[in-house]
Amino acid sequence: MRDGFCMTPPTDNNLTEARRWLRQAEEHLAVARWNGEGKYWAAGCFQAQQAAELALKAVLIRAGERVILMHGVVALLKHVAAAHSTFGTLGGAARRLDRYYIGTRYPNGLASGTAAENFDEEDFQTAVAAATEVLSAARQVVEQA
Repeated sequence: MRDGFCMTPPTDNNLTEARRWLRQAEEHLAVARWNGEGKYWAAGCFQAQQAAELALKAVLIRAGERVILMHGVVALLKHVAAAHSTFGTLGGAARRLDRYYIGTRYPNGLASGTAAENFDEEDFQTAVAAATEVLSAARQVVEQA
C-alpha cells in the first residue's frame, strides 16, 4: 500500500474495471443534470463532485490501483497528474468540486441554513462544467490503452 493506494500490475481486467467506474461516473453526471432540471442545485453539485471522483478513480484503476481510500477530488487529481501531466490543468476544477462534497449534504458543513439555501444555479453550472472536464480527460486516458 502506498499513500492510501494498493497497486497491482495493469491488465485487461483493469481496463474492464476502469470502464465500469467511468460508466458510473457518467451516471452521476447524468443525475446531476437531472437534479438541475428540477432546480435541486445542491444535489446536482454533489452528484457532479461524485462524477469527477469516480472518473479519477477509473484512471487510477486502469493503472492498477485497487484500494483507493480517499474521496477528495484535489487529492485524487494530484495522484493522477503525477502520471498524466494533462490533468495538471484541472486543479481549479478539482478545488471547486471539493466544495460540494460535504456542504451539499450535511447542514453542519455550512455556516447556516440548509444546502438548498446555500447553493444556487451558478454553483450547479460551475460543478457540472468542472465534472464534465474531469470526466472527459479521464475517458481519454482510460481508453487510450
